[in-house]
Amino acid sequence: MSAAWRMGFLVSHLCQWVFIICLVKQYPFVDRSLVDAIGRAQIAPDTYAIAAQIGRFDLVSLLMTVLGIVLTLAGVVGFVEVRSRSESVAREAAGSVAARVAKETAENEIAPEGNRLIENFFDRKGIDLNKLHGLLAGQPAAREQDIANALDEDGGQNA
Repeated sequence: MSAAWRMGFLVSHLCQWVFIICLVKQYPFVDRSLVDAIGRAQIAPDTYAIAAQIGRFDLVSLLMTVLGIVLTLAGVVGFVEVRSRSESVAREAAGSVAARVAKETAENEIAPEGNRLIENFFDRKGIDLNKLHGLLAGQPAAREQDIANALDEDGGQNA
């Protein structure tokens, strides 16, 4: 993760904590009317039912809203991060595969076609490929002389 994203996360978390602390500091948790309302509430199996009876769902709603916003932002940032990393990994993988495919194509398709074209050229010119023994044997030092000898009418005898 880049430094900018880390700094953004840090700032957002600090803002959340400041907001929560300010909210908790100003919220009257124990209030006389709340205690009286709880005393008048019907017996319920859970705290949500009691909170609904006395009308004190506001803090729970606020906390759930904040949690939803935080999870949404984390999901968006996570998606962007995963997408950028997957694109970079895909580029690296495609580069290595493309190099391998290009090499295989050159060896299996282009080289044989090139050899066929060269043989056709020499056949049309009436040149015997056996005179190019040094070139075909893989001796690059004699390549120029072998080609000159093959192209020369008398085989390079009068050179």
